Amino acid sequence: MKKENIEIEIPKGYVSELKDGKVTLIYKGDPLDEIPKSWKELGRIGGEYINGDAEINGMEDGCDTVGHNKNIIPKGLGNPMLALIQLLQLRNRTWEVTDSKPKGDMFPVVYDPIEGCLSVKDSTHSFNHPIKFSKKEVSVRFLEYHKELL
Repeated sequence: MKKENIEIEIPKGYVSELKDGKVTLIYKGDPLDEIPKSWKELGRIGGEYINGDAEINGMEDGCDTVGHNKNIIPKGLGNPMLALIQLLQLRNRTWEVTDSKPKGDMFPVVYDPIEGCLSVKDSTHSFNHPIKFSKKEVSVRFLEYHKELL
């Protein structure tokens, strides 16, 4: 018997299973149908939350997706979320005291993958950066003061 490889394209929604030298295609459904359509449909969630003392607490058993549990952060993201909250508060106060809330030209603080570090960029485009100011010197000072949180 001549041995040759046979390639087949597995149809969407099927997975292959090898058993007793035979390949069987099993229908598992379309993964797009598994995307929750609402917060309620998500069902049970787990993760972390920030308590009133700004401490990260875990949710060992998980909880239901009811209204009062919308503050549950995916596991491992509690500290980054706390830093983001602090940065946004610092940004807002900086906007107030320096009158630097962007209205046109802006100078965002961004990560530069080529240089491998955070920097202030000149931009006249409407980019959706959360940390940006209308004055370059304010952006530079903000980066200098808050690099640890960024």
